[in-house]
Amino acid sequence: GDTRIWQGSDFTGGQMPTKLDGVSVTVNGRNAYVYYISPTQINILTPPDTMPASVAVVVSTSAGTSAAFPARTASMSPSFFMFGAGPYVAATHVDGTYVAPASLYPGAGTPAKPGEIVTLYANGFGPTSVPVVTGSSTQSGTLPALPAITIGGFTATVQFAGLVAPGEFQFNVVVPQNVPNGDNALIAVYGGVEAAPAATITVQGAGAAPSSITFFVATNGNDNWSGRLAAPNAGNTDGPLATFDRARTLVGLISKTGLTEIDVQFRGGTYYLAEIGRASCRERV
Repeated sequence: GDTRIWQGSDFTGGQMPTKLDGVSVTVNGRNAYVYYISPTQINILTPPDTMPASVAVVVSTSAGTSAAFPARTASMSPSFFMFGAGPYVAATHVDGTYVAPASLYPGAGTPAKPGEIVTLYANGFGPTSVPVVTGSSTQSGTLPALPAITIGGFTATVQFAGLVAPGEFQFNVVVPQNVPNGDNALIAVYGGVEAAPAATITVQGAGAAPSSITFFVATNGNDNWSGRLAAPNAGNTDGPLATFDRARTLVGLISKTGLTEIDVQFRGGTYYLAEIGRASCRERV
């Protein structure tokens, strides 16, 4: 089958497409808006209607229609868009270039700087000041309250938080002056709900980049957290990871610039591996 996202020709009368190349999805009996299709994955924008706690999702293709399968719903399900598979947040400088480690997109991305205003992109932060217009390709509105965002544990100033496109929120954020050099955990909490999974943003801070980094795994951890804390914090919004698999994924994805050692420390408890893994000679587990 095809692999593509929606494009201009898929929009009719300013309405988002409910079908791409014969692929459509219904949620609670209502047409969803199909953003991406591939032989193994479909990305949709759910209808804005109020829905019960569990809904039926049905997929239709040229090969037929699937059985209905249940999916849980929530009024909010905040998350950051990320570059590739993560963990780096999708973010831009004011000139439109990427905020990223220089090694991620050579020549197109650079780290953020303390005091700089950067733009973060997110999804699922709930209703805005302007009601969502069903199916419209143009959406707008600001959040009724600003999300609480920290970078490297330091509170960031949020200047703007609003919907700028269907399913796409934009946050204009001032990077705190005291954020350390290197990769930093980016945490956003809105309406008591934390954006998940935890994201990372690279900052060119005043201090020297660390030569080592430690991830923690604990039985009371959460794979949506940054893994940089040995125990959950007081607000239970960040802490250790829950599985070795997630730790291994993050080790593989983070920028290795300046690092001489990467540690993964396990707190006491019993862990089960989904598959046998192997660390490289430069990683200590």
